[in-house]
Amino acid sequence: MGGSLKLGCIFLASGQSKRFQGNKLLSEFNGRPMIETVLGNFPCELFNQTIVVTRYAEVAVTAAQRGFTVVENDGADDSVARTIRLGLDALAPDLDGCLFSVCDQPLLTARSIQAIVDEFRAHPGAIVALGYHGKRGNPVLFPRALFGELGALAPGQSGGAVVAAHMPLLRIVETKNRLELVDIDYRADADALRPLF
Repeated sequence: MGGSLKLGCIFLASGQSKRFQGNKLLSEFNGRPMIETVLGNFPCELFNQTIVVTRYAEVAVTAAQRGFTVVENDGADDSVARTIRLGLDALAPDLDGCLFSVCDQPLLTARSIQAIVDEFRAHPGAIVALGYHGKRGNPVLFPRALFGELGALAPGQSGGAVVAAHMPLLRIVETKNRLELVDIDYRADADALRPLF
């Protein structure tokens, strides 16, 4: 049964990168824009639908070139809650679960995504997240039963609020490399990670 599950993925790429002081998704990371690194490493073959929600034309072009469905976030509201809602609105109606991922974790591996998917296929009602030493990180795969709650998040909330409301459902897939979970918020973060890529 698990092998027949249909899964989607939504990349959240609408933030304004205020702490980074520039569009971090377009910043150079080991010779190419970070968004190219992140999307290029992603195992699309594991998913029935892959979506990137963004307000940036350059990100949209890169995503489309790699076969992702692009959803434009053209409103003044760049909150995570709105980005999640726009992505959910674009999902096919027959999906059993959806992975939500950010675009500023350049060391995230396809192997970890595969492990998350495998865990969800074994436990299709669970919330499955990548983590390190028991601490939850991103990305997170939610079952369809929670899509309604995700779509009803208020501005200022994120998927973490839904996880917190359903902790018994949470299963953490452990990575051996904590750097996979590091997201880039400041230029210094990117500078520290580049030599490790």
